[in-house]
Amino acid sequence: LWNVATNNLIESLAVVQRKCLRFILNKYPYSPNIELFSPQILPLQSINHFNTLLLAFKIKHNLLKINVNIPYKRDIHKYPTRQANDFSISKCSTNYGRSDFFRRGLFAYNQLPTNLKSIQTLQLFKRRIREHLLQIYLEQNI
Repeated sequence: LWNVATNNLIESLAVVQRKCLRFILNKYPYSPNIELFSPQILPLQSINHFNTLLLAFKIKHNLLKINVNIPYKRDIHKYPTRQANDFSISKCSTNYGRSDFFRRGLFAYNQLPTNLKSIQTLQLFKRRIREHLLQIYLEQNI
């Protein structure tokens, strides 16, 4: 949803999210942001990333009907590679192509650790990816 928004607009929404969470959780107005988030309540940027990764998971496991044939790296190489189950994403020379939601979602999915990409069920993937995104947020903001 917010993939096409500028960083300034996203940060403005994130400020509002943090203010609302402080009010709802009855926190001091200057309490640290880290105290506001949990695997059930992700920061705005992480929610966006979560939904993008969820879309890629559904595409990979045929849980979503799409009319696009997405090749895997195993389709390109006829020998086994470590990234055989990753999506094969063609290079793009324009900024429009690089900012494409679909393309960035597949690229983000390829960047996940192997233990997350090997999960087969949607519910387990959702739970683990929320924990993973929260851990990344906490590591970046400590």
